[in-house]
Amino acid sequence: MTTKVNLNIKIDPELKKQADLMLDDMGLTTSAAVNMFFRRIIATGQLPFTPQVNDQTRLAIQNVNNGVNLSQRFETVDELLEDLNS
Repeated sequence: MTTKVNLNIKIDPELKKQADLMLDDMGLTTSAAVNMFFRRIIATGQLPFTPQVNDQTRLAIQNVNNGVNLSQRFETVDELLEDLNS
């Protein structure tokens, strides 16, 4: 028999409750669903869904790209770290 490992994650309690109810209706446990999720990632090399960016995140990305609401812009990580450490 293959040894199993525990996976500990932080998740919103209400999100887990709702997901558990839906998974139960499908005849699945949370553990089985997570295993299916991981197997799909391994089989395809990608997420089994397309992540979506909400309007708030899209605006934040636009602001960063346009230099809006930034205290300073850095061209490299080294520049950022130098500023943080000074």
